[in-house]
Amino acid sequence: MVKALTPISRPASLTEVCGRYIHTAIIGGGLDKLIDNSGAGWATVEDAATAMMHIVSDQKIDGRALAIVPRSWKDGSNGYIDLEQDDFKEGSWMHEAQENVFKPFKLAAQQQ
Repeated sequence: MVKALTPISRPASLTEVCGRYIHTAIIGGGLDKLIDNSGAGWATVEDAATAMMHIVSDQKIDGRALAIVPRSWKDGSNGYIDLEQDDFKEGSWMHEAQENVFKPFKLAAQQQ
């Protein structure tokens, strides 16, 4: 539960940090091996921290989602990407990212 320490005078929105591909203890049940075998790659905790610093230091960022991604991914050279688009058009970064996200699960389905 989160409580506001002061009254909110305007509508508020949240900025989300999406760190699905950070190799931590929460990734279990063989998912880490699936990700390793798929070649999707891993993001780093340090890149997640950099994204958080970006959020807190840039007042223009409001109500966005930042994906923490492996630096090898398209447009992921700094370890995170602002997910600005909602439509996953073929050839777009989001379309490619979505394909990368599902690689381990597709690989697991093929192995069954």
